[in-house]
Amino acid sequence: MQLMIDGIPVEVLRKSIKNMHLYVLPPDGRVRLTVPKRMARQEMEEFLQSRAAWIRKNRAGYAAAALPFEPERFETGERIWLWGRPLELVVEESSRSGVVLEGERVLLRVPAGADVERRRQTVRDWQRELLKEAIAERLPFWEARTGLSCSDWQVRHMTSRWGSCNVNRRKLNFNLQLVMHPPGCLDYVILHEVCHLQVADHGPLFKTLLDAYMPDWRRRKALLSGRG
Repeated sequence: MQLMIDGIPVEVLRKSIKNMHLYVLPPDGRVRLTVPKRMARQEMEEFLQSRAAWIRKNRAGYAAAALPFEPERFETGERIWLWGRPLELVVEESSRSGVVLEGERVLLRVPAGADVERRRQTVRDWQRELLKEAIAERLPFWEARTGLSCSDWQVRHMTSRWGSCNVNRRKLNFNLQLVMHPPGCLDYVILHEVCHLQVADHGPLFKTLLDAYMPDWRRRKALLSGRG
């Protein structure tokens, strides 16, 4: 279901919950509203109207950030982001698919006639490996620093979070798009999820942990949310 507020589309999801929850999501400022299953449309619209200013303010932060979106067609001349740097994408025909980083250029090698999805998947596979290498290097540092450790972790293509933590299984997930942002942002997300192994919520104790291990975590978070 979709509603409109001041010309802004709002995705509405009905769930088995008691209260409404409103989100402006990275990386592009999409708006999502979760509501109780039987809530009336008029009540949703009135709630959204009361929060219109908040929605515009938070969406403006994403728009102003020039966030690293994926190329549209994955064609030569488009821009692709790696660790906070915009690089030129160059597509070459090849019998084997792959990606090579050459200075300020990213060479995407694909067979002749490869469609957009084939090109996108080839780039994402490359990005995934780069991010996994970075996490494999930085996660042990933060585990040693905090004295906390996870049982497992993985990289996923996520649409609404930079990371997540399954406290019971002690498993961490990281958003593939982190590879597009500065390395300091990755450190922040790693620490954030590691701290959830001790504190499940985002209350005062959780923030005290972040302050202790990363005094500038708010600045790094702001970079990710488009306000840095």
